[in-house]
Amino acid sequence: MTDAPHIRTGRDRLSAITAPRASAIPQAMRHSARVTRLRRWILWGAGLIVVSVALALLISSLRFLPTDLNLKRIALKGTSIVIDGPRLVGYQKDGRPYEIRARQGVQDITHPDVFDLEGLDIRIESADNGALSMTAAKGHYNARADRAEMSGGVTMRDKKSFDMRLSSAVFDLKTSKMTSDMPVKVRLIGGEVGAKSIEFSEKERRASFRGGVHSLIYGEGAEPADALTPSPNLSP
Repeated sequence: MTDAPHIRTGRDRLSAITAPRASAIPQAMRHSARVTRLRRWILWGAGLIVVSVALALLISSLRFLPTDLNLKRIALKGTSIVIDGPRLVGYQKDGRPYEIRARQGVQDITHPDVFDLEGLDIRIESADNGALSMTAAKGHYNARADRAEMSGGVTMRDKKSFDMRLSSAVFDLKTSKMTSDMPVKVRLIGGEVGAKSIEFSEKERRASFRGGVHSLIYGEGAEPADALTPSPNLSP
């Protein structure tokens, strides 16, 4: 004798639909938790990458340090780093050192090799234990190209031999060459030379003048008050 088949009523079907599925709910909760953790890991990972890149750029920029490092003298404005009294020391191909100083430097961390400088001062040691100095009101220094674009009034001076004045110039520290397409005036011992443009090789101590070149030789007793005079350190 067999039992009669159970016939499901409407009440049975309703109970099946409304009854909680004990095995499905914990599984769904675990899945939601995993998704939440994964999202957090992605956000934290992306944030860590951004911070790492920013720190790398910042560390790279600190190659151009103030003469006396003081964190109060370094400020961050947006994506720009403002440094008071920056100083950079490098070496030319022949081993001679050079030094770049400025009153203030500004660097965009998205372009870590470029510095906008105020009160630029460059000094290059010469082979005869002297020094060539360049000053400018403003400068744009590219560390990758090792080149300085100077403006706002430029002075290049070797106290032993010449004094050069220009409104703007570009100096390549790799080749030790300065070029300018602006009028130039060079004072020498005993006279002066002027032109519309110049190319000067610091290493060779050779200047090429172009356009409207003119020279003036001082007569005896006719030197201007600020004329260059022979250095007492020079041999007769």
